[in-house]
Amino acid sequence: MIPIRYVRRLRALFVFALIAGPIAWAQDAMSLPWRLGPGPGTVVTLPEVETVQGDVIATGVPSLVFFTMLSNSVESAFEHAALATVWQERYPGVQVILVDTRSDAEEVRRWVQATGVEVSVVADADDAFEEAFDTNRLPILYLLDESGVIQDKIVGGDLGRLTEFNQVLAWAASRAWEKVVAQRSDWLVVGKAPYRELADVPLGGGHPTVVYHTDPLCSPCQEVAEGLQRELNALTKRYPEVSIVILEVGAKAGDVEALHELLEGYVELYGREAAPAQLLMMVERGRLAGAETVQLPREGWAQNIKLVTYEPGDTNDPGRWWGQTPVPGLMVFDATGVYRGPAPLWLGPFRAEALREAITTLIADL
Repeated sequence: MIPIRYVRRLRALFVFALIAGPIAWAQDAMSLPWRLGPGPGTVVTLPEVETVQGDVIATGVPSLVFFTMLSNSVESAFEHAALATVWQERYPGVQVILVDTRSDAEEVRRWVQATGVEVSVVADADDAFEEAFDTNRLPILYLLDESGVIQDKIVGGDLGRLTEFNQVLAWAASRAWEKVVAQRSDWLVVGKAPYRELADVPLGGGHPTVVYHTDPLCSPCQEVAEGLQRELNALTKRYPEVSIVILEVGAKAGDVEALHELLEGYVELYGREAAPAQLLMMVERGRLAGAETVQLPREGWAQNIKLVTYEPGDTNDPGRWWGQTPVPGLMVFDATGVYRGPAPLWLGPFRAEALREAITTLIADL
């Protein structure tokens, strides 16, 4: 996992981010630019490189490319290796490749030799995989079909999505790609309408739509919440033709019992070695209570502002269906429902005034 620097008050954010997806803002927001790579439907040619174990990357077979960091100093290295091992053993019809994008290939080789990892490992010292996938954030998983088409993608350590991925790989191994497509996250692409709309976020209809994504447990979101209603209400007076939808993560994202249930299912499916060590420790020691939350007001919004509370994974989850997991998040669509930015995502500063200015800039160009 990338070191947590940006969030000033960790509290329960680190724990719940692993479930619902907002872990992205636990990363260092200063190490830019973000490169989250292509989404489903894109063709990627796997680089012709040799693995650390001396094997050659196969072509013409379904492949899971798992970008991570393999080092004794990174706890998630062992978790990701364990997860990849389970998948490779369970679904031999899918080629699983762990890719470490650091420049020190020798350190990666030593780690593989010391741990005895048998899943194919690439020490991407020449950046061949990083450039092929245009990726510089970890962890990221890409599922490719036998023709090299990306059929699914996961960014971050969302335990819910990783749990679902067991079934996805079963479909991939049997070449049931239509089932993979039906459940996948289709990432927003500037200049294109979303593959699917969220249940309570109607797009198009002759008016621009602004979607703001927030989480009561997220520290930057709490900073934006101060004055958010004032700023957005003022914005709608200036742009009465613009519809604004606020998507707020609901109670289950911070429900301790739901966390226990999810973690138990994850461990049963993949084993303790594949579970986030810090999360296991916090759950088993009962250190999850007392998370500070700041929910938005339920009333007082302008007529063309809609507040939608969703639960992780449901039909209004922008992370599950649009690949938009970071919070706070901003998405702007034109009058025809085409996504216009920001790309790849909004990077602050995290104040209500700054959010209003970002929205104003984007809708002014529509």
